[in-house]
Amino acid sequence: MSFVKVIASANRMFRLDNGIYARNVLKGTCAGSCPSPLGSAPEGCELVRCKYLGAQDWSSLGYTYNAINGDATTSSPCQGSAPVNNYVACAKRSVGESPCTDKKTYKAWGYAVDRNGNVISLGGAPQPKS
Repeated sequence: MSFVKVIASANRMFRLDNGIYARNVLKGTCAGSCPSPLGSAPEGCELVRCKYLGAQDWSSLGYTYNAINGDATTSSPCQGSAPVNNYVACAKRSVGESPCTDKKTYKAWGYAVDRNGNVISLGGAPQPKS
């Protein structure tokens, strides 16, 4: 959940600076440099390339992390209870059950963060504490 909150904060800062949210999955190490100009549909990896997030191998973390265009009215990669155009980041489990347990409970877990910073649980994940 903490990674999703960090991605959401980075995406909100990105929008403040650039007037548009980044969108789509953060994959691999997001290598490269920040494009200039950004273009009309900046990818999630622009958050790393433009130094809003630290570089790491996003694909190896057990979840699929997404930056989401909080202004769009199309469907979100992570569905939940919030209106689609409220999400700015989400993550869904990508490797099945947790490697730290034999329980399959975690298989569908995920979290999304809306434009106001509220965390929404997905797939039976525990609700965050207020």
